Amino acid sequence: MRDQAKTRCLRKPLRAPCLVVLVLVLALVEVQSLAAREVAPGRNGQATRLRIVTPEGPIVAVLYPEAAPRAIEALGRVGSGVGFEWASPHGEVRTGHLAELDGVRAELNGESLGLHEDRIADAGEAMEVMQQEVLGRHGRDKRTQPSARFRTWIEQWKATRRPDFLVGISRLELYEALGYRYDADVVTRPVVRGSVALRASTDATVQPQLVFSLVDRPEQTGRWVVVGHVVEGIDLIRQISVRPLARATEKKGVLADRVPLSRFELEDIGAEAAAVEGLDPEVDVEDAHGEEIEDTSRRVE
Repeated sequence: MRDQAKTRCLRKPLRAPCLVVLVLVLALVEVQSLAAREVAPGRNGQATRLRIVTPEGPIVAVLYPEAAPRAIEALGRVGSGVGFEWASPHGEVRTGHLAELDGVRAELNGESLGLHEDRIADAGEAMEVMQQEVLGRHGRDKRTQPSARFRTWIEQWKATRRPDFLVGISRLELYEALGYRYDADVVTRPVVRGSVALRASTDATVQPQLVFSLVDRPEQTGRWVVVGHVVEGIDLIRQISVRPLARATEKKGVLADRVPLSRFELEDIGAEAAAVEGLDPEVDVEDAHGEEIEDTSRRVE
């Protein structure tokens, strides 16, 4: 459209009506371009702070707009009725179901984490991956296969009972075969102590629970969408993580008493403020003697 307007106008000396048309066309193109580049409606790519208030005190996290703009936009719509409902002692705490996150695409970039360079080195590592990742996924749901490559691996395993075909493949290839999807337009961060994250599903969406991690989780790096980092309240999260679980559902990690959140608010902050908060994150998971607590978290996929 822009090129046609230019052609018509340049065939003869520019006149006022033609100039008006050309200016309007260029303005329309620029508006469309800006709309396409918009990172997250309502957040506009600004550094964002998440403030949560519990009966015991506040929890504050700085969010990363470049990591998950769609998820952060959805978090900005979360209203009342939210609470912490799931815990793993000294491992993590999760909110209950956040309806605003239903159907939100999982924004992950495997190459920004170096997953394309992290390759399965030998038969021993291949056997571990086969048993824990491939057969684990197959055992949880035999009716569906996440990819053609996954189906081929299962057939090869059944034929030989050897995982040699996995040697040399990258973690990125492995996770894609398991059904995870990746996007080159975001910057994904590793899952570490203090990370605020969303678990990705193999249908390319996030699970609608916000996770607050108390330990490094390298096995989830590339599979969890890290949206931010706790800068205040990590001790409170740890205290919540060791509270009693509901007896009938103890293995599932459901808290006996839900922790209500009276406030769940996002606010835009300046880049300078975000940098200051990010320099000294309150993420040290230590006991009263200053020793690092062992990761006793239960892996729940």
